[in-house]
Amino acid sequence: MRTSKFTNEQIVQALRQAESGSVPVLEICRKLGVSEQTFYRWKKKFTGLDLSELRELRQIREENRKLKQLVADLSLDKTILQEALKKNGKPGLAARAGGVGARRLPALRASGVSCGASASCDDPLPERQATASAVTRASA
Repeated sequence: MRTSKFTNEQIVQALRQAESGSVPVLEICRKLGVSEQTFYRWKKKFTGLDLSELRELRQIREENRKLKQLVADLSLDKTILQEALKKNGKPGLAARAGGVGARRLPALRASGVSCGASASCDDPLPERQATASAVTRASA
C-alpha cells in the first residue's frame, strides 16, 4: 500500500482551512495536487482529531506493528522448537514435561529439584549427563 506524500499535520491543516470556509475545497485540492475524493477520504479519517491525538495514534500504531512482529517471531520460534523435539526422537518426554522446558529436566534433577509425577527424570539427555554428574559431585 502506498504511503501518503503528505504528513498528518499537513492534512489536518488543509482540513481546517476547508472547515473555516476561507478557502474552497476545490482550491485546496488544486494546491495540494489531490482529487476531491482523496480530500473527503482524509476528512472522514481525520475529522475530530487534533495534532496531539494524531501523534498518539501514530505511536500506538507503531507499537502495535512491533508487537505483532514479535508475536509472529515467537510463534515461528515455538514451531521450530516443536519440530526439532519431534525429530529428536523423544516427543513423549517433551509432551509429558510441558513442551520446550523438557530439556531442563536433567539440570533440575542435578540441582535437587523434584521433577514431579508427570515428568520422567530417568531419561536425561546425553549432552547433559556429564554436566549433571559434575554438578552433583561439586555440591556434595
